[in-house]
Amino acid sequence: MFERAWEQTDKDAWERGLSSASLHDTMWRPFLLMNGTDVASGCRIAVAARRTTGVALADERLRCQKPNIALRGAQFVTATVDAVAFNDAANCRPLNRGLRMSTAAHLSARFTYVSPSGTMYRCAYNDEGDPPDVTSISSIDGGYLEGSGMAALLEFWSAVEPAVAAKNLEVAAHNLKVAAKPEEKLPYVVPLVVLLDSHYSVKAPDPKIEPLDELVAPVTGNRARTTAARTATLQQAALVRFTGPLPGTTLEVASPTRSFLVTPRTEPQMAAPLGWVLSEMSMNSMSMQLTALATEAPDLSGNTLNGRLAAGQLSGLIGLLKGPMSLMRTTAASGP
Repeated sequence: MFERAWEQTDKDAWERGLSSASLHDTMWRPFLLMNGTDVASGCRIAVAARRTTGVALADERLRCQKPNIALRGAQFVTATVDAVAFNDAANCRPLNRGLRMSTAAHLSARFTYVSPSGTMYRCAYNDEGDPPDVTSISSIDGGYLEGSGMAALLEFWSAVEPAVAAKNLEVAAHNLKVAAKPEEKLPYVVPLVVLLDSHYSVKAPDPKIEPLDELVAPVTGNRARTTAARTATLQQAALVRFTGPLPGTTLEVASPTRSFLVTPRTEPQMAAPLGWVLSEMSMNSMSMQLTALATEAPDLSGNTLNGRLAAGQLSGLIGLLKGPMSLMRTTAASGP
C-alpha cells in the first residue's frame, strides 16, 4: 500500500529498479545505501544496488554473526546482510525482477504495527538435481539497530578514503609542477559529512549525575550496550574522521571541521510529530526553520563547546559548497 502510493506520486522515480538507477543509465548518481534491520539475527540489512559484504555464501545470515570478513577489497560493512542477495521468489521460480526503488526505501522504514516486516528469500543451489536451500530475512526499520545511518557511512568512508588520499597526492604533485601557472592548478578533493537529524536540538544544561544505588547497578548497566550506536557517539566518530588535514595532504579547510549537523530547533510553538503525518502548520514551521538555518550568518563560535569541536552549521556548509574554499597548511605540517 505504501509503495503503490509512492509510485503514484512519481512513477519515474519510484517504479524504476534500484540497480538500474545506479548501474545502467549514463547519468552520474550518488551511491545510495539504506539500512534495514533483520528481525531474526539483529544484523544490519544493507539495501543498495551493489553488494557490501563480498561474495555470496550458502547462508548469508550466518556471515553477519561470525568474526570473519570477505577477501580484501570485497567488503566494507560489518555485521551486515545484503538485501540484493535475497531477491528470489519464495518458491524459487525464475521471476527475479530486482528491487523497485519504492520497495528498497520501504525495506529500511518498515515499522511494527504500521507496516509488517518485509520478508525476502534466497535460493541457494547445491548439487545439480537437488532442491534449492531457501533462506530468508525479515527487514524492519534500520533505526531498531542504529538510527542515524552514520555507522554505515563511516564504514563506507574507510573504504573510499585511500582513493581520495591517492587523488589528492596526485593533485599536490601536479600543482607543485605548475606553481607558476595558477590557471593550470587542479582542485583537491574535500570530503564533507552532513547529518540531517530529525530530532530537535535542545540547549539545556547537562543533567547532574547522581551516585548510583549498587542494588540496581546490574540492571542500569545493561543500558551501556547501546552507547556505541548512539547518534552522539557516532557524531564524535565523524568529527574525528572529518577534522584536520585533507586525506593525502597537509592542507586543511579554514573552518574548524568538515562535519555538519542540520537539525530543527525548539521553538515556542507546536513541535512537528516527526516520522508521522505532519500538519500544514508543522510543515510550514520546519520550512521556515530550514530557511533560517541556511541563511543565518555562520557562527564559528558555535562550532566549539567547552574547548572541544562540535559539528558545523548548515549556513557554514553552504558557504563551503559555494566557495571559494580556502585551504591552509597545518601549523606543524611538512610535505605536499
